[in-house]
Parts: sequence; C-alpha cells; structure tokens
Amino acid sequence: MAVRFGWRGGAGVLLAAAISVPAVAQDPTPVTPAQPNYGAPDAPLMSPESSSTWIITVKATGNVSPDFLGAKTYTAIGYPLFSFRKADTPEGFSAADDGIDFSLYGNEYFNLGPVARYRAGRYNGSDRKLRGLKSIPWTVEVGGYVEVWPTEWLRGRVEVRHGLNGASGIVSDFAVDGVYKQDKWTIAAGPRLTLATQDFMQMYLGVTPREAARSTRVGRYKPSGGIVSAGVLAGAGYQWDENWTVSLYGQYDRLVDQAANSPIVKNIGSANQFGVGATIGYSFPVKF
Repeated sequence: MAVRFGWRGGAGVLLAAAISVPAVAQDPTPVTPAQPNYGAPDAPLMSPESSSTWIITVKATGNVSPDFLGAKTYTAIGYPLFSFRKADTPEGFSAADDGIDFSLYGNEYFNLGPVARYRAGRYNGSDRKLRGLKSIPWTVEVGGYVEVWPTEWLRGRVEVRHGLNGASGIVSDFAVDGVYKQDKWTIAAGPRLTLATQDFMQMYLGVTPREAARSTRVGRYKPSGGIVSAGVLAGAGYQWDENWTVSLYGQYDRLVDQAANSPIVKNIGSANQFGVGATIGYSFPVKF
C-alpha cells in the first residue's frame, strides 16, 4: 500500500490524498527475482520481517508553467509532497504530469482507479490584456485513469477528468512513456495528447458575445470539442543513496486546431506551452 498527499503552492489548496495498491506487490517472504519495478529507482533495502515497517517519503517540488491554458506568461510555484508505502513494496514509476491517483486494481501489467489534478485559473485582474474576459477560478479535476505496461520499459496511461469548483466539460490526457533504468538513473520520455469536450473548450478558450463586446483584443469565438494540444515530456531521476533522490523534467505542448485558433491564444497568449520542474525527495523507514 502507498499513500500520497499533495499541496500546490500559489492557489494554496490541498489537492488530494491518494491511496494506491501498487501495481507490483511482493510476497512478504523474500523471493528472487523480484517483480518489475516499472523503471523506478530501487526501493531502499529493508527486511520484510515485519509488515509494520513503512517507508515515508517527503518531497519538495518546484516548477514553472503557464499562468493559464494558452498563456505566454509563466509562474513559478513550489509545494511539498508526502507518500508512504510498505517496506517490502517497491516504489512505482510516476511521470511529472501524472495526476494523484488511487489504484483500485493493479498488477505488473495493468492498473486503474480514480485520479485528481489541479488546474490553474485565469483572472482578468492579473493582466490588462484579459480585461473584458470573465475570470475562471482554479479547480481540481477528478475522474479516472487506466495504465498499462506491455513491457517493463513501456507505459501507456489515460486520464479522463471533470473539474469541480465551477469548471465545465471533460478533459482527457493520453501519455506514452519509454522508461530506461541504469544503475541509479531513471530516464523517461514520451508523447502527450489532450482532448476535451466543447464545454471545456468554451470555458477556457471560447469568447462569448458579451466578452467580445467588452474586450478590445478578442472577438466572439465558439470552439467545438476536439484536440487541445500535442506535445512531449522528458524527465530524469537520480537516486543518490537509499534515502535521497532528485529528479528534473521538461515539457512542451503545442495547442492545435480550434484551441490554437482561439483569439485568446492568438491575440493574448501563445500556442507554445512550456514547463520545467525539479523535485528532491528524502525517504526513511518507520515502524508502527
């Protein structure tokens, strides 16, 4: 069992607590060889004599990302992450853009469950170019995910979510990662694709007649559902020892089709969306 908690800075909102049954579970009795570890760094070597021993991991994370979907301005934020798992359970692979998930079912090839992710809002008072457009509050998107591992080095993941806190529409993220592990290094990279319904597109990229009348920069625009963006994410993690780990990632997404044609993107923001981040983690055993 593994549990993760996340707190996003900036909005100051507790995202979620996720309890997951890991996709790779080991028998309490030591066996050789162990099950695949999904390319993640090896778990600290612990004696599985007692099931009361857990590994607590505390992480400090920071990233730079667009202020809102389609923005050309960026914000740096930082937030802590916490997780714990049984000592005889290896830590599974997770990409930087994965939502916080709760695995209802899993094995070394497949797992699924609910998922949650934070999405930044868009506030017309933060940029004079946004005046006339309605503000969109931050939200937590909740839904479900499915993850498949056809081999130890290849992962596919789909998340389908709907926002709370006044958000509208459904957004779906598709990811494929090639995961390479060598000694203390874990390197992963792969393509990304995001689709959304019309309600989502209209909320974040559309312009109502009233907004168009109040704005001097954008005209009326009513997009339909479809592809929002396509891109790629790459990351690398290094395990200094059985306690300390550090990881870096970079991401690029290109808004396409009706998302790229939005006057909010063309006249105020940018179709090119970048993100970078870093995490340092410390793990230690605790007996309950």
